[in-house]
Amino acid sequence: MRGSTGGVYSSLEQIARSGEWVDGPWRFERLRGAGHFLQLDRPAALTRLILSHTEEYRAER
Repeated sequence: MRGSTGGVYSSLEQIARSGEWVDGPWRFERLRGAGHFLQLDRPAALTRLILSHTEEYRAER
């Protein structure tokens, strides 16, 4: 999960703890300079993280 530093809808603490509710692969990372809509504010960085995450866990299958 990627947490933004500019979001107003949920705190970084709430986001960081959301792994407690996930059964599958999960990780928390911060994207500085992004607001609530990460895909609009930092699309290239978010894409790299998604691809990295899926590649990491695809190897486990």
